Amino acid sequence: MSNKYDTSFEDIGEDFDNLFDDVDDLSNLEAKSLDGIFKTRKVKNVLDCACGTGIQTIGLARLGYKLFASDISPKMVSLTRKKALKENLDVETKISDFTNLKEWKDIKFDAVINCGNSIPLLPDMESVVESLKSMISLLKKNGTIMISIHNYSKLKKGGNAFLLRGNRSLNENQEIVFDTRYFGKDRVIITNFFIKKYGNRKSLKTYIKSYMYLKPEILIKKITQLGIKNIKVLDLVSLKKFNDQEWYLLVGEK
Repeated sequence: MSNKYDTSFEDIGEDFDNLFDDVDDLSNLEAKSLDGIFKTRKVKNVLDCACGTGIQTIGLARLGYKLFASDISPKMVSLTRKKALKENLDVETKISDFTNLKEWKDIKFDAVINCGNSIPLLPDMESVVESLKSMISLLKKNGTIMISIHNYSKLKKGGNAFLLRGNRSLNENQEIVFDTRYFGKDRVIITNFFIKKYGNRKSLKTYIKSYMYLKPEILIKKITQLGIKNIKVLDLVSLKKFNDQEWYLLVGEK
């Protein structure tokens, strides 16, 4: 049995997509939601500054948007690039830290998105503000910023410390994926477990991440101070007004 312990999603690589039952469907569903907002704002080019393995990038590119995608993880950027090339999608990729998006400084975007709960990974609010400044600096006048956050404050109230993500049969092999959550005072610690069975052999991989509790009112205050206006907080799934759902989407305009 092998055991891998790491505190960075960089090394999770292709395992990241296995956190979801059908990552392809997820890409299309999230893109459909974001497209509903973009259509009303005449968005054509989009920077996905925390692209990961391309969940939002690939879905939006399929809808005809010009996508620019970056992530601090070289492995995840490589996976996004491979997916785009496989489908002949119009995506430009770079390795970049969203707290300082200097690699994109020569381009202005109709929209900058930071989805998939990336901002709460930052160590403190100072880093959050720096990342917001960096994203806003790349927006065109009246450009749109979109940020999706996992509402861990709600989960903490519910005390749900275990999540079974999937139990899948892969030909003759089997994979069980689940999370454990430790709700601390200031942050929640998530451990992803991947157990794979190959005949009589088993392998175990674990990845640990620490997320801050980031309530929408705090994010609204910070982003308003940076000049963003017309801010809305929506339920990511149905795009209705946020009412303490598990996820929220903050949308604003420069």
